[in-house]
Amino acid sequence: MNKNKAYTIVDNYFKAWLDQNKALFLSLLHNKIIVKECTGDMYKSKSICNDWFDGWHKHNNKVLQWDITQRNYDEEKQTVVVEWLFTCQFEEAVYTFEGCSLIEFKDDLIIGLREYQMDVNKKYPYGK
Repeated sequence: MNKNKAYTIVDNYFKAWLDQNKALFLSLLHNKIIVKECTGDMYKSKSICNDWFDGWHKHNNKVLQWDITQRNYDEEKQTVVVEWLFTCQFEEAVYTFEGCSLIEFKDDLIIGLREYQMDVNKKYPYGK
């Protein structure tokens, strides 16, 4: 897979969450996908990811913003690393944080996804 195709898949993954488009979401996933969220939650298989997507969107939960701020592609490892800014409404509260995803591909589908979270409020304990 080339860089442009990998980036398109990642863009569509983010778009699927923003648009609550489960068909698009599932079309991007390998049957043997493993997702490791920054919360510690893990989802193993496309079927479990289907349940995750449905469960996450209950009770008016919604991704409000998910902007990619930086991306890198490793062709040899078929992997994309993206940094992003994320805002969601979840259980009647709004959360914003920065993060990073390591996304691995097999057969032009996402087979591995690991997410890491960072506080959006920056601190400078030793000065700027």
